Amino acid sequence: MHNPKINWETREVKITRYLPICGRKIVVKEDIERKKKVRKRVRAIEKLDRDEWKMSMEENFDNEVKLDKEKVRKMVPPRFHK
Repeated sequence: MHNPKINWETREVKITRYLPICGRKIVVKEDIERKKKVRKRVRAIEKLDRDEWKMSMEENFDNEVKLDKEKVRKMVPPRFHK
């Protein structure tokens, strides 16, 4: 059969799963909520990854600027430094 969920107290019968040969798919509310939570977590992780990447890029840029300043300082005679 289709594995119905039966609540004998309220006399409710819910068909929550069909056999693959039926070609039908029942979307259960709990599944929808679970998928929403998973999507929300994935988006949060992706945002953290983007923020972390952005911060590392900014740090790399700052480090490169420091290195460039040091290179320039070494190339320019000290009397021209501020």
